[in-house]
Amino acid sequence: MKEINREFWLDEIKEYVINDMTENKVSIDECLGCLQILHIQEWYVEEEDPYSWHEMRYRDMVEFEEIHQLEKHIGKEEVKEFLKLCKLGASGEKNTHETALYTDGDDDVPEYLTSLIFTKEDFMELLLVDCDECWTEVAFCDSTPLEDYDDDWIRICKDCADKK
Repeated sequence: MKEINREFWLDEIKEYVINDMTENKVSIDECLGCLQILHIQEWYVEEEDPYSWHEMRYRDMVEFEEIHQLEKHIGKEEVKEFLKLCKLGASGEKNTHETALYTDGDDDVPEYLTSLIFTKEDFMELLLVDCDECWTEVAFCDSTPLEDYDDDWIRICKDCADKK
């Protein structure tokens, strides 16, 4: 495979993860401490279409302690590589979420492209929600969840919170 534009693919991973979390109303806490695996066909990698994130396919997401369960998707050697990164402190933190992107490889062995690590603060800045009071779209970091609900996606903006 040719050399990839890593920045392009990091942006595409970010788009996929944020859109998936928003669409499915996934809690930030559900994602922290996990490694998620995505797959994309090789021809999309070569094209670098700005909507390539639409073509990414979810394979699995496991807590870092259960990373061995990903062998069925990425193979034993790739799992060993992630475990090495975890030992070095470059991956596997409880307060982070990592999404790795793979494509078709030789002999049906997926080929690693790149990965993106999110912190809780990243999610708070990137996830958008409509204020439950004024319907203004705001980032999670600029809003607060309503106490009467168990749903972290029901939030109000700081302006509406200040009026209460």
